[in-house]
Amino acid sequence: MSDQPNDKWETIALVERLKANEPDGWRELLLLYGPLVDWWIAGSNLPKPDRDDIFQNVFVAVAEGIPRFGEEGKANSLRGWLRIITRSRVVDHFRRNWRTWPAKGGDAALTEILDVPDDSLTQPGTPEIADNKKAIELQRLLAPALAIAKSKVNERTWLAFWASTVDDRPTADIAQELGITPSAVRLAKSRVLGRLRDLLEE
Repeated sequence: MSDQPNDKWETIALVERLKANEPDGWRELLLLYGPLVDWWIAGSNLPKPDRDDIFQNVFVAVAEGIPRFGEEGKANSLRGWLRIITRSRVVDHFRRNWRTWPAKGGDAALTEILDVPDDSLTQPGTPEIADNKKAIELQRLLAPALAIAKSKVNERTWLAFWASTVDDRPTADIAQELGITPSAVRLAKSRVLGRLRDLLEE
């Protein structure tokens, strides 16, 4: 796998690839964000078949909305946009099906709950809760982000990144072991970290 600066993965953002309807872009979106969306939906405590339906509806909405993503002229977060869509589809599901479930406090109470905007996914109440949710989200994203980043660089670049960043080994030792220069080790680390930052939108 090439990791030269002119590699298409280096220059084309995920959103642009989705807007171009590139199959690899959609596969990457599902690999990276699928587990996180599934975790968001699981917080609704719905049965698995219902969660599966909502998951599918979320990504149908993404496919329909991606051509207009970012048109508002502000820096949108793809993760934040997915969070809003997910919450909307969960609420829609409850609104469609609320009559079939016994509601604690009566049907009027459930209707009132559904009519009150729940900011728990977009504006957590305290900085501590916000930081905790952000940490959990990033944890959910990290493994797929690493897999994607690894698939887009050559093996030596990945080994240099891993040895310097994860194993925290001296640059000179890594360079000697891999038969490259210390500057190449630093460049490999910078390249992979850059990809990870882009994927994690941080």
